[in-house]
Amino acid sequence: LNYSYGSHMPHIPDEVSYIFQAKVLSSGRLAAPPPPVPESFDFFFPSLIVTSHGKFASIYPFGHPLVLALGVRVGAVWLIPPLLGAACVTLMFAIGRRVYNARTALLAALMMAASPFFLMNASSFMSHNTAVFYILASLLFLACARKRPVLYPVISGVFFGLVFNTRPLTATALALPFGAMLLSLLLPRGQRASGAKQIGAFVLGGLLMLGAYWLYNLGTNGTLQGGYEAGGDVGQVVGFGGQNTVANGMQNDLTQLAFFSLVLNGWPRYIGLMFVLLPFILGTRRTWDWFMLACAVSVMGVYTLYLENGVAYGPRYWYESIPFLMILAARGAERAAE
Repeated sequence: LNYSYGSHMPHIPDEVSYIFQAKVLSSGRLAAPPPPVPESFDFFFPSLIVTSHGKFASIYPFGHPLVLALGVRVGAVWLIPPLLGAACVTLMFAIGRRVYNARTALLAALMMAASPFFLMNASSFMSHNTAVFYILASLLFLACARKRPVLYPVISGVFFGLVFNTRPLTATALALPFGAMLLSLLLPRGQRASGAKQIGAFVLGGLLMLGAYWLYNLGTNGTLQGGYEAGGDVGQVVGFGGQNTVANGMQNDLTQLAFFSLVLNGWPRYIGLMFVLLPFILGTRRTWDWFMLACAVSVMGVYTLYLENGVAYGPRYWYESIPFLMILAARGAERAAE
């Protein structure tokens, strides 16, 4: 799909910015020297590649350009998104088997692989696919934390930090359900010491990536602030204090939901999210079910705060909810069969 249908080239200004930064990173630098006429590169407003403190770089964090840079080095940057997509399907199976059972895991992986929404994004150069890979990797190591109560939580925290270094607003939305899941490790009295150790290890991994975020900002725009701030006033597009309003945010949600029901599975619209909701209609008490639902709702809900609806490759701002919804749909199908 990426190579043939998409002509293995970017189609959205954001993708151009990501690939530019991937080329810079693959050269061993964090930023390029400013061009003699910077205005010649203002192909989008506001510009997604900016000059700040004598440094010319993408406004986006390093999480996505970093993996694209691997493709640049081997002359096949177009191959990275499909490989990450395939890895996401594999991770889905591993998480489903770990948390539930092999049947649920296989069904969730198959539904994800067949999803039109997944195919759109796993064959594009946007960052959503990479963010889902990091989310799933973090979730897998968190689910396996009891096996290695220090190493695995640290790795989970690092991957969660990479989500922040890819899509900061998505990571912010997921911080609450992930935090609640981590705090639940303290509930069994006999395991509180182990739980506290796992929480500390996760936080350590996240802080390492927060430090990497600040260092990267220093290397790309000369300040601790992210590239978003260098490219414009973030307060104008995030939250309700600038150009965005509650009414606009809710209208964006309705637009996203309309497209979401069409492309998530490609099923008839009257089916919609029925299988996702079925475990809760039947009164599930499984902690992981509620965790998956909280993650999906958080990711979808946080973009009410954003000015635009971002419809391209489907309702892409909601894409990071797809692994949680696929697992819940598999759970619902399994309960329906029962």
